[in-house]
Amino acid sequence: MWRMALAVALVDFALAAILIKLAHFGSSPALRSLLDPIRFVGIFGTAVLIVAAVQQDAIPGMRQDWLARPIKRTDLLLSKMLFVAIMARGPIFLGDLVEGLAFGFSIESSLAAATSRNLWMFLAFDLPLLAFGTLTRNLTEAVVGGLAIMLSASSVIAMLNELYRGARWQETLRTGMAWVTQSITILVVLLATMIVLAFQYYRRKTMPARWTTGAASLLFVASLSMPWRPVFAVQQRFSQNPAVARSVTLAFEPGMGRFRDPSGLRRSDRNESEMIVPLPLRFSGLPDNVVLKADHSTVRFISVDGRAEDFTTVNDLEIRKDGSADGLVRDYHSIRFVAEDYNRIKDQRVRIEIDYSFTLLTLASSHGIPAVHGEQRTGDLGWCKTRFNSARTAVQLLCLAPGKMRNCATAFLEHAASGRRNPELSNCSPDYSPYWGQLQMDAVTRFGFGLPFRDPAGLARYPIDGSKIGESQIVVRLYKPQDHFTRRIMIPEIRLSDWVAGN
Repeated sequence: MWRMALAVALVDFALAAILIKLAHFGSSPALRSLLDPIRFVGIFGTAVLIVAAVQQDAIPGMRQDWLARPIKRTDLLLSKMLFVAIMARGPIFLGDLVEGLAFGFSIESSLAAATSRNLWMFLAFDLPLLAFGTLTRNLTEAVVGGLAIMLSASSVIAMLNELYRGARWQETLRTGMAWVTQSITILVVLLATMIVLAFQYYRRKTMPARWTTGAASLLFVASLSMPWRPVFAVQQRFSQNPAVARSVTLAFEPGMGRFRDPSGLRRSDRNESEMIVPLPLRFSGLPDNVVLKADHSTVRFISVDGRAEDFTTVNDLEIRKDGSADGLVRDYHSIRFVAEDYNRIKDQRVRIEIDYSFTLLTLASSHGIPAVHGEQRTGDLGWCKTRFNSARTAVQLLCLAPGKMRNCATAFLEHAASGRRNPELSNCSPDYSPYWGQLQMDAVTRFGFGLPFRDPAGLARYPIDGSKIGESQIVVRLYKPQDHFTRRIMIPEIRLSDWVAGN
């Protein structure tokens, strides 16, 4: 099978070469357009290579050569696993390692990032494919079976998305707690993989193995809908400093009035399918230099006759407090509604209860990078560069780092001489997992900001404009999670229509 293995390896090496060539701000549209097709060909080619290797000594049927030789079942299984590790996963590992070294990262960090990523991919992708390959006699059966499984899973997921249109059935998706659900799904897949391999290589029981695969597929989809409370309870066990958020409180602050968008547009006018209702809140007891992130919230509306209705929101509230002020911050929690749901309850007088699941993140480090043609290497940000965008209205910052960045960061333009700042931007999508494993497209993480300093329409004026940009720097602040905790607020009877954003 060396020809097929070599072809797949060349695709993997081509992908690594393109990523190295593009680096921070690769400007070749042709190379960028090749990224997704080459990634797809590489993934598909690796899958075909693994299945074809297994089917060199197929399990189903009665005419296998390896039964007549005979060959020990354990030796046969281990030979397939070794082929997958060296010939299928090996070139990808080598490409990841070369990519890290080409970007100037140390051999230790490049090796750690490549090993972490490829070990997880071997467990979560390669071994399940190997087990799936044992269920079929040839590639045609494998392709048909794979398509049947994917279409069935997609149909179930689409049905659940439609069923839970006003809520969320994947509550941990795109939150820092996603690692808990991801770990459970990987355990489901690995357990099914071990059962299928045991059935096939030691008992040659293809039908029970196929039923196991079908049941595991359903269990996999079900595991995606892990309820929020037990997942968050697990996360609370990993709080680094559980006492740091004890003094944090929040309350409804009607004196702030309705939210008024500086752009002059009502937020709801931007999307006819949804309505946004910003509720004013007061946060007190916040420590210095922190980010308070609401990973999840359940908004309960209780009508005058006692009927209750729940809406779930995720990652829609982030409070930042810089310096050593009095710990008091006022801001709005913008709750998104499907337009149909909002119109149904907007004029009712309701009591509102909101249950928040918060994470408090404290400042870990701060870095200043020249805004114009800046370049800097740090241990936590990696290798960073800056440049103007094509319209010269913003400065772009992009950082490359080996392995997984658990990034929650803010950035702003600062004039070095006067200390004046442009508005701060946030890129806070943290990963709270306690381990370093990762499932991502390659072993280098890309992370950045686009910081405007000029409005082409002339509507906005920035403290740091084009005349001062050469004397300015980009200040990047990184935050790390300290505590995961819950809070509840209760709002007396109000009407949602009274709090829709004003002009």
